[in-house]
Amino acid sequence: MNLIWTENAEETFYEILLYISTEFSERNAQKFYDESHKMLERIALEPYLFSVSEKKSIRKAVIHKYTTLFYFVDTETDTIYLFSFFDTRQNPNKKP
Repeated sequence: MNLIWTENAEETFYEILLYISTEFSERNAQKFYDESHKMLERIALEPYLFSVSEKKSIRKAVIHKYTTLFYFVDTETDTIYLFSFFDTRQNPNKKP
């Protein structure tokens, strides 16, 4: 399946990456980057592997204990839309 990054997904991914790099280390940021891309490969191969979120058409994949990816599978176009990388330490009301 094709993966499409929404603008919000790109922004939230790089915000988390910058936060990790600034607050922890470049090494930890690289590890997060690598783990995220491995997860995206899994999602592309098995898009229904991860559970449905509270919003029934949106799926969520836990990348790290502090980061969850929200995405949508469009079977008509064989496309996966990445919506948001959510830092679980945030207010849960901010979830996409």
